[in-house]
Amino acid sequence: MKTYAKLCAIVLICIFIPLAACTKKPTVSDFWMDETYVGQQYGRILVIGAAKKITYKNLFEGELVNQLRSLGIEAVPSYEILPYNSMLTRETVLTAVKKYDIDSVLITSLVDSTKKTVYYAVQNTNPYIYYNGLYDAIRLPGRTAAYDVEILFLKTNLYDVSSEKLVWSVTSESEYRYSIKSLNSAITLVINKLRQDGLI
Repeated sequence: MKTYAKLCAIVLICIFIPLAACTKKPTVSDFWMDETYVGQQYGRILVIGAAKKITYKNLFEGELVNQLRSLGIEAVPSYEILPYNSMLTRETVLTAVKKYDIDSVLITSLVDSTKKTVYYAVQNTNPYIYYNGLYDAIRLPGRTAAYDVEILFLKTNLYDVSSEKLVWSVTSESEYRYSIKSLNSAITLVINKLRQDGLI
């Protein structure tokens, strides 16, 4: 019976590994940088996530801040210093950044979304009780299945506090799998791009 359970586990692995492999890494779909930028690195960043649901907003900001802090950068999520129950205004943000000596503001917002169908191969999902039959189920050609995945286009803008100018902007394309954690790799993409361009 234990052997049968182990073999069933093998079949399940054969089923789900192809599905996991279908995950597409986030990519940069659009990019802009101020040509007058002279190489200043920002070290104290206010992170703002523009989302309708406060829970998603806070989780997104928290993960972005955590990744920045892991690099030794002082980052502050907006939910710590800005009011969450009112519309943010320029004056509200400027008051906060001056009070907390912040040198830049990083704002991420959803600009578009779409869906795509992903096709993948699966193995036979009806293993037999006996070993030989189970082996056949694993080695026989599988069938094709499909699922829909949501694609999000996130725009992240970096503003210089002293000049109040936009200095850097990137739009990323990433798969959203109905969990904020699925956007962690998109956050990593943005941070790596900031480092590559010498902004942090």
